[in-house]
Order: sequence, then C-alpha cells, then structure tokens
Amino acid sequence: MTKPKIGKYIPIGIIILFGIYLIWGVSDRNEKLTELKTYYTVGKIIDYKRGAKVSPSWTYEFYDGEKIREVSHFMDDNFSGKSDSDWKPYIGKKFFVKYSAIKPLYNEIYLDKPAPDSIVKCDKCKFEKIPTE
Repeated sequence: MTKPKIGKYIPIGIIILFGIYLIWGVSDRNEKLTELKTYYTVGKIIDYKRGAKVSPSWTYEFYDGEKIREVSHFMDDNFSGKSDSDWKPYIGKKFFVKYSAIKPLYNEIYLDKPAPDSIVKCDKCKFEKIPTE
C-alpha cells in the first residue's frame, strides 16, 4: 500500500489560494469604487511606461484630501500598439480621477474626461460628481 504524495498537491493549493486572492482584490476594488464614499478630483499625467514584456502604463498624480498620490495604471486597449507620438500629448494634461475615500489607492483616471479650463488649476478640490464646468 503506497501513501499518496502530498508534494504534488502543494503547487495546486498555492495556485488556488493565489486565484482566490486575485478575485477578492478585484471585487474589493470594484466595491470601493462604486460605494457612496467616492470622490472625483483633478489628476495630472506625469509619465508613461512601456516595456517589452509588460503592458504600457500611465503614471499620474492626484490629491486625495490628505496627500498627493502618485500611481500607475495599465493603459486600456485603445492605447496598446500605439507609438510614443500618440502618448506624448497626454503628458502634463489633467483629467478627472475617481477615488475611494476609504481606500484612496483604489482609483481610476478618466482619459475621456479632461478637466475643463475653469477647474484645471484646482488640484486640491474634490467633487461628489464630475463637474460639467
């Protein structure tokens, strides 16, 4: 009678735990960005990075009511495969950023909603919804 080898189940267990952790993280982020305690502010794109093996990402900064945060997020599919000349016009531009008041690291930048000239200098303002002007 042979005993089953536990060693082959350990990698499978680690993969399953990692998958559960990823699913929890995504659902937690989505929950925090859809709850009532979210705000909008003006964020500024300061850089972009693209690598050979990773997806390109934007680096932007915004004020969350306590401090200025600098974060990176992967670009959406509209920018994949584009050249540097397509990305450079976004550097220094300001767009609206939505963030969770409870966990400001949960945030997203709206590249389709540039900040209007009337509030572009309002870096430390926060809004309950995106202002129209």
